[in-house]
Amino acid sequence: MAPIQSKNNGPDKEVPLMVVQRYLAKPMLIDGFKFDLRIYVNIVGISPLRVYVHKFGLARFATVPY
Repeated sequence: MAPIQSKNNGPDKEVPLMVVQRYLAKPMLIDGFKFDLRIYVNIVGISPLRVYVHKFGLARFATVPY
């Protein structure tokens, strides 16, 4: 996890904004080609849990076999 910036939500309440991603050393393949799928999610509350999933994501497909 890597913090990008902080957001001030009032007095004495600073919330760090984060980007979370994981690198897979042994990736899944489609017909021998790597692919990348990204789903964008915004977590706005923990208790109760409130999560917004963006309706658009990102998919990338390699053109050279892995």
